[in-house]
Amino acid sequence: MPTPHADGQATVAAVLFGTAEEGRRILHDELLAEDELAGKVRSAATTVVPKGALALIRRQVADAALEVLQIPFSDVLTGAWSRYSELMQAAELTRANPGRREDVVLAEHTVTSEHHPHIDVLVDDTLVASIQLNVQLLCTVRALTVAVERAAIVEVGSGSAHVKLSVAADDVPLWTREHEFDVTAVVRLREGGVLLLPHQRTIELPESNRAAVTDRPAVTDLGEFGGDQRRPNRPP
Repeated sequence: MPTPHADGQATVAAVLFGTAEEGRRILHDELLAEDELAGKVRSAATTVVPKGALALIRRQVADAALEVLQIPFSDVLTGAWSRYSELMQAAELTRANPGRREDVVLAEHTVTSEHHPHIDVLVDDTLVASIQLNVQLLCTVRALTVAVERAAIVEVGSGSAHVKLSVAADDVPLWTREHEFDVTAVVRLREGGVLLLPHQRTIELPESNRAAVTDRPAVTDLGEFGGDQRRPNRPP
């Protein structure tokens, strides 16, 4: 079972690795074995990078990749779902009819999330290279049902998903990992669900205020700027 985020949500890292500690161990061990990263650092550097510094750079790459995965998986999925036209239509209907519930079937779809942290390589406090990482998450969700009430996602039906994580340094692939998971074990909706549209707000004026507004004559006073000044009709 994935280790939850601070607010009870399972993070992307937890879904992929079980715990953040295990993810750090796996990334460190497997990225340390990648000759491609060492080649990328050497080709990007403006000077010779000491061999001992390469292990430290690999650890920095692993830590940077893990850091961007410390986000709730629910946010990744529901953030993408909020752009689906079928869900937005359901949100409009349920906002206009507060007691209504809409069950929307989402066909198989892929959600993409990309992050681009930078790693600066310093030798004797001098910047010799800057590496941009591409951390890409591809999550293919098989058909499932999403319930919408009062313009918010309030329930997610059972369904499975496949996720693939790729880490690259600029255009050099470094590492991939794939995993299958149950959507309902990962998506934990917060109290009130995930709002798709803002709630409509109606302001009721006291009866005396409404009468005062209605009884005012429609006068547009342009003052010293001149122009046509419309005044209320006066009785003869």
